[in-house]
Amino acid sequence: MKILGYDGGYFANKAVWANGKATYPSVVGTANVSAFQTQATDDILVALNGEQYFVGNAAVSQSRTLLRPEDRDWYVSEEYYVLFMVALSKVHKMYNDRIRVVTGLPVRWLVSDRATLENVLLGEHKATVNDVIMKCNVIHAHILPQPFGTAFSQVLNTNGEFKDPELAQAKIGVVDIGGGTVNLAWIERMNQVEFQSDSAAIGAWNIVRELQDEINDVFPQLELRDHEVANAIGTRSVEYFGETHDINEIIEPVLKPFLETVYAFIGQHWKNVGQLKQIFITGGGAHLVGDELASRYVNAIVVEDPHMANADGYYRFGVFLENSK
Repeated sequence: MKILGYDGGYFANKAVWANGKATYPSVVGTANVSAFQTQATDDILVALNGEQYFVGNAAVSQSRTLLRPEDRDWYVSEEYYVLFMVALSKVHKMYNDRIRVVTGLPVRWLVSDRATLENVLLGEHKATVNDVIMKCNVIHAHILPQPFGTAFSQVLNTNGEFKDPELAQAKIGVVDIGGGTVNLAWIERMNQVEFQSDSAAIGAWNIVRELQDEINDVFPQLELRDHEVANAIGTRSVEYFGETHDINEIIEPVLKPFLETVYAFIGQHWKNVGQLKQIFITGGGAHLVGDELASRYVNAIVVEDPHMANADGYYRFGVFLENSK
């Protein structure tokens, strides 16, 4: 059985499987195919239910209309399903492949939304991705609290075996700064402590939205789309009329209040933070504020490749489950 670790976030989708990993922006757009191209591209084109969609960078650069619900119910949207089809295509090798999927939901929504997401993931799936016809069957769908992906990435190896048994028995915390939510998980012996685990409806996307207006005010003829703003934040610069402009002075005043909000959220739930052996800071937003946040706690670190850590851990847990049969 094939195993897919899948982290379908508001900002980016991440997939990990036995021999690879991939990430692509969580953007679906109308398939306005270019009439003329001089070189190969990394375009992702999905055909589903008689419609065609660009996904990821192709949608950002070529689609006239971007389709991206950002509310809590986006798991049941056509756009979420299209993004999931791309992830399945990464692990799909044979017609009628049987697949075990491990993914996550925000801590606060896990109990109420788990069954809804299971219905989306389980069963037979058919789509055409970049001209390859895919038909597969998701036999198992395991939905965890999102931060547990990172927790499993720290205690399991890629063979699904415990690489750090001592850590697996300890009290650890995970701060997951995602695109639409910040999730806290207080974990003891790899079990979640409910009253010290929660989600807040803030995330790195709040930073992008605010900076989008700021950048477009300073550079009025730039008109960056939101994912282009996210890329600009990553490089701390924009290209304007052929010249590179540093935007640190625009970014820093926006990052600081966001960081203070996250810090207050942690303080509200983890008043006994000194009991934790380790705090792991993860998620795409860790690239923006992770180091500063980690500097406030002597037991905190930003995990390696925080953008992919949850998907990586989901995959490792899937292998663990497969080995446990």
